Amino acid sequence: MKKRGFITLECIISMFILSIIVYMITFSINNSFNLLNKNKEYSTMLNLAQNYMNETKNDIKYKNAKINTETIYLNKFQINKIITKKENYYNCYKLRLEVKSQDRSVNLESYVTKK
Repeated sequence: MKKRGFITLECIISMFILSIIVYMITFSINNSFNLLNKNKEYSTMLNLAQNYMNETKNDIKYKNAKINTETIYLNKFQINKIITKKENYYNCYKLRLEVKSQDRSVNLESYVTKK
């Protein structure tokens, strides 16, 4: 038979190992949750930039293009839209779009020819 002190020591060590395992699992789940939230914001920024890019491309292609700089605020995002005419090419415009949040930014550039 085991002595009483040895059984108590085994229980304490088992509880310590179990608490370390639980801590590691909760820490990894918390990090995964934080990464998912950051990626959701980045995905929203990319979708917003793509939508504005396509809308502006259609405006340039089929309507009168205006060379300008525009800043739009939408919820917690700031959208900077810059349209410049490429001097060396006929009816070619450079479109630069930047979507900013507090700690991130997404930049998209594209060239569009007017029809």
